Amino acid sequence: MIMSSTPDDLGELFDRPGLSLERLRSLVRVYDAGGIAAATDSPSEQSQLSRQLGELAQYLGLPVTRRQGRNVRLTEEGAELARLAREFLRSVAGLRHRASPDAPLGLTVAAGDSVLSGLVVPAIARVLAALPRLVPTLEAVPAENPYELLVSARAHAVIARERPRRREHEAQAIGEWDCRLYAPRALVPRGASAREVLRAVPLALQVSEVGFERKVLHAAAAHGLALRPALRCETFAQARAAVAVGYAAVLPVLLGATLGRDAVEVPTEGGEIGAHVATLWLAHDKRLPAQLPRTHQALVALASQMRHLTAEAARAGGARR
Repeated sequence: MIMSSTPDDLGELFDRPGLSLERLRSLVRVYDAGGIAAATDSPSEQSQLSRQLGELAQYLGLPVTRRQGRNVRLTEEGAELARLAREFLRSVAGLRHRASPDAPLGLTVAAGDSVLSGLVVPAIARVLAALPRLVPTLEAVPAENPYELLVSARAHAVIARERPRRREHEAQAIGEWDCRLYAPRALVPRGASAREVLRAVPLALQVSEVGFERKVLHAAAAHGLALRPALRCETFAQARAAVAVGYAAVLPVLLGATLGRDAVEVPTEGGEIGAHVATLWLAHDKRLPAQLPRTHQALVALASQMRHLTAEAARAGGARR
């Protein structure tokens, strides 16, 4: 592990060549990409990255890269230095933002695809009216460890259905992740139950999210309803699109509320299939307000709009039943 320096150690940092912002930036670039070959397709740029990382290794006195097959990846020490470098560069960017309040303002938010499309994008549209210089970036989170993007400082904020456990992360609830059953209005007789609808209408189901398909099928089976998905979808957005062409689908209320008048929410009395509720958590590093106050202010505004949207979606869902 790279140890922190005491004031007496700092002079040594400047006694040796090899440390520069450009080399640190290249290190972060390779870290984000997962290796030198993935960072660029250009042989000349790959050679330049290799040279810069070699100079950093010589400066540190320990290797920052290792060969793995045909690719060159960062060592544990190289990855740790990349994370530290990103924090340093982020702090420098924060100082520049203070000096240039009219400069473009970056904000990177990471979440699952359906949360990004159904919640974050509509909320950003509302925030941009008050923050016209905001330049948002959206990142897809890894399902197995969504908060890794905070640990690596690749995102300013992460939205997930599990509250973060690390002490350096601050989290707030922004709404409920409630899934319900939807179907084309023309195929749902008035007063029809979920059981009756699913016997007559094929089901589109999102199957890529770990555990979601199992939960839906188990909940249905517990009430004597044997589901057979007729269309297996990778994303909720695909399942939503299927409703427009004659399928029923279990969707988050945030997406179901955007279906329009040609679709209807199907009552699921007794919990046959829908209402798989989880809390959505918005998390960020506790140092963000001090490092990037303008970015944090934009995030606060975005969180407020997302809470409004989740509340509106829940009300709209109830009104459509």
